[in-house]
Amino acid sequence: MSKNLPEPTNSEEVDLGQLFKLIGNAFERFFRFIANIFIGIYNVILILLIHFYKRKVWYATAIIIGGAFGFIIDKKSDKLYGANMFIETNFNSARQVYENINQFHQLANKDADSLELSRRLGVTVGEAAKLKGFYIEPDIDDNVIAEMYSAFYSMLDSVSRVEMTFDRYKSL
Repeated sequence: MSKNLPEPTNSEEVDLGQLFKLIGNAFERFFRFIANIFIGIYNVILILLIHFYKRKVWYATAIIIGGAFGFIIDKKSDKLYGANMFIETNFNSARQVYENINQFHQLANKDADSLELSRRLGVTVGEAAKLKGFYIEPDIDDNVIAEMYSAFYSMLDSVSRVEMTFDRYKSL
């Protein structure tokens, strides 16, 4: 009778063992991958430190020479001061503001008339003589330019409308 009964198979236990072994191998490869990343980062940092250590004299020399040249150039160059201001003109007098700034620039830069410049600005003649120029530029965004173009375009005749484009208007 014992010969007719089927024998129990061990395949279920073997399959489960192989599954755990595969999972273990996957975790081992994952942790080895993470370790290799850290080892690679460590090797790169170590190579950089070795590079800087071997060439420390060259880098120190370059820093000293660069600092000396920068200091000399900074001392020999003129001092530049700048200021930003927003001017809201009344009665469409923006053109007059531009003319006044250009007149100050001409006194300081082209004419070098420090006496007149000191009188107008209320500073000493020595301070006025140190001034190199005055500059102005409008701060207009694209929306304002588009509105100005629309108003300008509506006043043009039909021939001029064909020739005038928005890009051409912006370049003027």
